[in-house]
Amino acid sequence: MSSLSFVVNKKSKDKMLEELGITEGDLQKCVAFMKHWCETQPHLPEIPSQTKIEFCLMNNELDIERTKATFDLYYTLRTTMPQVYGRANPNTSIMQLSVQDCQVVLLPKLLEDKYGVIIFKLQSQSHHEVDAYAWLNLVLNIYEVVMEEGVMLDTVLILDMTNLGMKHVFKITPKFVSDTFYLIEHLLNDKIKVFHILNAPSIFQLILNLCKMIIKPEIYNKFKFHHSAQSLGEYIPKDMLPNDYGGKYISIDALQKLWIEKQKEYRYHFDKLDTLKVNESLRPASSKKQGNYNIFENFSKLFK
Repeated sequence: MSSLSFVVNKKSKDKMLEELGITEGDLQKCVAFMKHWCETQPHLPEIPSQTKIEFCLMNNELDIERTKATFDLYYTLRTTMPQVYGRANPNTSIMQLSVQDCQVVLLPKLLEDKYGVIIFKLQSQSHHEVDAYAWLNLVLNIYEVVMEEGVMLDTVLILDMTNLGMKHVFKITPKFVSDTFYLIEHLLNDKIKVFHILNAPSIFQLILNLCKMIIKPEIYNKFKFHHSAQSLGEYIPKDMLPNDYGGKYISIDALQKLWIEKQKEYRYHFDKLDTLKVNESLRPASSKKQGNYNIFENFSKLFK
């Protein structure tokens, strides 16, 4: 395999649409509506791509108001959360160091033709220049590429804590945990299907205690713990899993190299993202209360 592609085939997309109870025609009507809506929002810095709109619509189950809120938040946070997005570009020195700190890969094949599977593995070394936000950006940058190439409904996240040490724990602050789960709840719309925690050492309890204090119980209840990679096979087919995890696919090291090359293909895209800021002086009065949209208008009402 020389390159990665996350373009979803028609069979997978049809399966996702069927699960949502919608048709391709419903989706395209909503895409057209969202493009028009973005054109009427002068504070937004761009009209999102077709695939990005499809991704957000399907992850919001074609709820128009929720999709509006997602796009508004997506662009607004690039200004209001510099601790997250200020150094997210893979071309920055901090992000180039971060891939030595942490491996984050998306498996090219969708689970059940619907769900993306991301593996997050801390390395044994940890550069003092790299903070936990860089690890978070490795995950967010995966979504950036996926939104330009295809769609997936939910995400299955495998967190390999085999190499977790105090040098890592010290970087995981209450602010970082709060910001991370804010993004999961509001930007990703709680679309993490399950967190598989693998090989967590005893010090991981410190992180768990912090999570319990900060995150919603319904999110914490998605955590599943594994003492070895063998039990992952009960949830993920072996032909999808890297051979490091008892699977039949290429190693996570090989996947990471391919993922780094994939991001290089999107160099212009990531450079452009750095320039996308909302212009608050142009924000319409109807969207002044960022993040407090009334979720009542769905696609079926919109196109009656």
